Amino acid sequence: MSSMHLVITTPAGFEYDGIKEIKEILNGEVNVRTTYFRGLVLGRTELRKRDVLEKLKKADTTYISRVIPAGELVPTDIQGFIRYFELNVDIRGKRFAVRCKRRGNHQFSSMDVEREIGTVFREKGGTVALSSPQILLHIDVIQDDSVLSILTPDEIIKKTPKVVRKWEKGQRPISRAELKMREILERFPEMFHKDFVVIDIGAAPGGWSRAMSSRVKKVYSVDNARLDCDVTKIKNIEHIKCRGQDLKLDIKADIITNDANLLHIQSAKLSADVAKRYLRQGGALIHTVKLGTVPQTGVLAAKSLSHAVDEVTAEFKKLFNIKSVLRLRYNTKMEKTIIAVKRD
Repeated sequence: MSSMHLVITTPAGFEYDGIKEIKEILNGEVNVRTTYFRGLVLGRTELRKRDVLEKLKKADTTYISRVIPAGELVPTDIQGFIRYFELNVDIRGKRFAVRCKRRGNHQFSSMDVEREIGTVFREKGGTVALSSPQILLHIDVIQDDSVLSILTPDEIIKKTPKVVRKWEKGQRPISRAELKMREILERFPEMFHKDFVVIDIGAAPGGWSRAMSSRVKKVYSVDNARLDCDVTKIKNIEHIKCRGQDLKLDIKADIITNDANLLHIQSAKLSADVAKRYLRQGGALIHTVKLGTVPQTGVLAAKSLSHAVDEVTAEFKKLFNIKSVLRLRYNTKMEKTIIAVKRD
């Protein structure tokens, strides 16, 4: 019997309560783990979909918001999504809709995914019916991994949680990435100073820039993409709308940060190049190593995250002293954070 994935959402902060609840409902016949996104957990069970749905529909729940019985956990790649659906569903003559929920930082939006997949399956003889589909092609993008589901609308279990936890006013993060920078600010407050200038590479939507703005004099947010409207209102943040490779400024920075969604070596070379041109001697670099897949092949760009970190630190040692290699609470399983200082 093949196993089935479950995409489970809970109110933020109640993930472990949701895990306990889903285990009780399914009599322990499920493995459930948290993700790096608040309010989202993933399960895996050998139970039949019909039995899972029946148990969940009957259950009186407190912490569960939604459960999607899913098919496959695959690398995040739109063409890979299309290939999976082509192999597993015949859409001809059927009404269908594509739903994508994207979490993380990507070069595409949820709408891009829905539009591209919808176009392919409309050409294969399906009819787009957003309000009354017979079949849902559902994609949950969770940074580098995605869960794909072929469902009927009534197979998505929706519940009303009896508890809700909200962020304090002004504290709701723009993205998961902002929580990484908040942790760095908390753990390494001595790195930041009210007179410092920061260049934030790959800044959009602006979570890192916003988190740092209250601790430094100026943040240059470098990204072709738009910043969140809450970030553009902050007076000491200046959006430089270009790629990091094309940056042209007449300044010296005290800190350079890079959380760009690039392959690890490309990103490391970008950080090093910007640091050579703009970072003062003794200035700090905060850099996220992200092990992703090569778009042309779908293969991981290194054997493991440890190999990727080794390759990046080898690149950085030409210019920096490595101070820390960290696993932050909100790093994904394919990320680590490096803190380094430019040598005198």
